[in-house]
Amino acid sequence: MPEEIVQGMFDPENWTSFNGSGLVPGISGVQIVSKNETIEGTLFKVKNSDGSQHEEIITGYERDRSLTMKLHKFGFPLNCFADHFLEIWSFSRADQTTRFTRKFELHPKNLVGSVMLKMIAHFFENAVAEHSKTITSPNPAN
Repeated sequence: MPEEIVQGMFDPENWTSFNGSGLVPGISGVQIVSKNETIEGTLFKVKNSDGSQHEEIITGYERDRSLTMKLHKFGFPLNCFADHFLEIWSFSRADQTTRFTRKFELHPKNLVGSVMLKMIAHFFENAVAEHSKTITSPNPAN
């Protein structure tokens, strides 16, 4: 199942099922700019439901263990206070069950950014939790 979850990121529907929460916009579209055979280095251009855009690039991948993506090149106003985010996916298997977790590191540009990112972290956490349920559900209701 870890490989299926990772391969699912190449399906635009899995991106647009990210609905956002509060101050965090959803995703309205994604363009896969480059897909590498090794998965690392794959670049995604993301359009958000509020009209902003950003890029995501896979910076690390260990099959069946972890995947790391860097979110950056944010649009206004996020680009004023956030440098980049790291998204870390971790997988573990026990018996026939796969455990999937997503963790984010939010990297501010400045002191104002530290405050702003703390404010949106709760909304971000809620949106990611809901999206994780959606993309790992055997029968997602889209």
